[in-house]
Amino acid sequence: MAMKLRRGDTVQVIAGRDKGTRGEVLRVLPKEARLVVQGVNLRKKHQKQVQAGGRTMTPGIIQFEAPMDVSNVMFVCPKCNELTRLGVQRTDGKALRPSSTAEDEMDHPLQRRFREEIAPRLMKELSLSNPMQVPRLEKIVLNVGVGEALENAKALDSTVEDMKVISGQQPVVTKARVSIANFKLREGRSIGVTVTLRGFRMWSFFDRLVNVALPRTRDFRGTSPDSFDGRGNYTMGVREQLVFPEIEYDKIDKIRGFEVTLVTSAPNDEQGRILLAMLGMPFRKSEAYG
Repeated sequence: MAMKLRRGDTVQVIAGRDKGTRGEVLRVLPKEARLVVQGVNLRKKHQKQVQAGGRTMTPGIIQFEAPMDVSNVMFVCPKCNELTRLGVQRTDGKALRPSSTAEDEMDHPLQRRFREEIAPRLMKELSLSNPMQVPRLEKIVLNVGVGEALENAKALDSTVEDMKVISGQQPVVTKARVSIANFKLREGRSIGVTVTLRGFRMWSFFDRLVNVALPRTRDFRGTSPDSFDGRGNYTMGVREQLVFPEIEYDKIDKIRGFEVTLVTSAPNDEQGRILLAMLGMPFRKSEAYG
């Protein structure tokens, strides 16, 4: 990532005391995987009176930006003003730096519908005075526990491949943080798979989830409207990966379910429930928001 970021790029700090601060990249140190960002990671030092280049440096305490690790920042897309990842793509012998939101140049139909129809309805229904108060879908996290990977390493590979096909993104293998003797689990062993979706892929997955996958679930009668965590985030379980048409039955080793968490910016469960209902989440009619 250090080589992908350049001087003049706008980044946002995602960890540390300056978390949330945006600034321009002043200098990139690729060998150290560090960079200097304007107005971020400020330090103070005592400056002696020295002469350099025909000028005399005034003594005193000066403030300057110290280098910081590149993993603590994310690139801010100049087109959509959102955090994104940078890639490297070669076209006609030239190396380009498309961001992962490059595919967002043509908005997903559901995203466009949210912006043009649902957001104004939410403002009116929730009596909000500022458009920034409108609850939004921020990300979708998919989690799969693969306990059998302790005895069968191929199970983890199969799960990774299934989640990659379903999400359209390379999953991350999760590892045990502690050792549990009763479960024959050792710290550091791979025991699960997770995927975090944002932007175009997030909207695409949500659209396929509510309009294709859930209706294909056996004896489906709607999702529970009560599976919120108290902060507007909704978690549900998918019983088997076969409900997604991208998965071919002949190519899987075992039927597995996984957990889907919809993270929203809603301040409470009620607003989160209204948001998801307007986006098309099929809550059970007897309990769903009317």
